[in-house]
Amino acid sequence: MGAMLTYASYLSRDENLPASAATIAVSDLGVAFFAGLVVFPVIFAFGLSQEIGENAMGALFISLPRAFIAMGAAGRFVGLMFFAALFVGALTSAMSLLEVVTSSLIDNWGLDRGRAALGAGFVIMLIGLPCALSQDILGLFDQIAAGFLLVVGAFALALFVGWRMSDPLGEVRRGFASEKLLRGWLWIVKVVAPIILAVVLYQTGKATWELVRATLF
Repeated sequence: MGAMLTYASYLSRDENLPASAATIAVSDLGVAFFAGLVVFPVIFAFGLSQEIGENAMGALFISLPRAFIAMGAAGRFVGLMFFAALFVGALTSAMSLLEVVTSSLIDNWGLDRGRAALGAGFVIMLIGLPCALSQDILGLFDQIAAGFLLVVGAFALALFVGWRMSDPLGEVRRGFASEKLLRGWLWIVKVVAPIILAVVLYQTGKATWELVRATLF
């Protein structure tokens, strides 16, 4: 979400926002859907579903490698291609996320891009070391970041844009071809999104706290 905000700040004000949003949503959903059609049948076919757990870490780093090994030489080749693609995806995502912190350091502290990127990358690497050493810590960090903090950020952003921002319509008006669509967007941000996100936040908050207790206490 931070990456989306940072990259959005570089967009032209004439960019067609509904079309861009629809393209991103459909592409992301499509990739996730078809990846699920490939991954989960393999996991269940080899009887490895019990090792998935409550997040994707077990599927990615335990069940799938065992499934690829069971497939013989072809599985090793497919596994190599799969994890190469996963590495590229993770690397490009890491660049996107690093840009959020780097851009903030450049804007607020006046650092040059090289120092900001190296410094932020080094600190983030140190924070991430426990995740590299323990799958339990990795699952905990994933739940806190993606399952809880992401929802908190979305909820706060919807409240800010919908109720506190002085002129949200003026900020994005040139990116909407229809005034009705524009006002419908604002209504969703002000009313629909906060209600849905509040419900999701309640559920993910409970799940996150239970995982924190189970992992650390």
